[in-house]
Amino acid sequence: MPGRSTNDAIHAIRQISENSENNKKLHMVFLNLEKAFDRILRKLYWWALRDKKVPDIRIIQVTYMGHTTMVRSTTGTSAGFTIAEEVYHRSVLSQLLFITVINVLAQSIPQLVQWNMIFADDIVILAES
Repeated sequence: MPGRSTNDAIHAIRQISENSENNKKLHMVFLNLEKAFDRILRKLYWWALRDKKVPDIRIIQVTYMGHTTMVRSTTGTSAGFTIAEEVYHRSVLSQLLFITVINVLAQSIPQLVQWNMIFADDIVILAES
């Protein structure tokens, strides 16, 4: 909600819930985009790219595979270990992949969602049943 405060978003959600029909339940999903970005599974990236019909996703997958690292401290250096799941925060590619996943998810649920609100790095999705 550009130009609005958190209080405005809370007030809007309260108004929607109070005006919801009595015989219908109101369901809300709150999504913190910052935390979601840090925890998204790589297989969701590949799923979203296939859904968008990206031709050869193997080129992108290779950049996310087989990285090893070790920890160095005052007591010594650990043995090397493979990094299985990691988001490259400084990578523009990781950000584009995340946006692609959110886009595919958003396109798959519009017929179920009556309202959605975006505030800073949070999304609220509301639907009645």
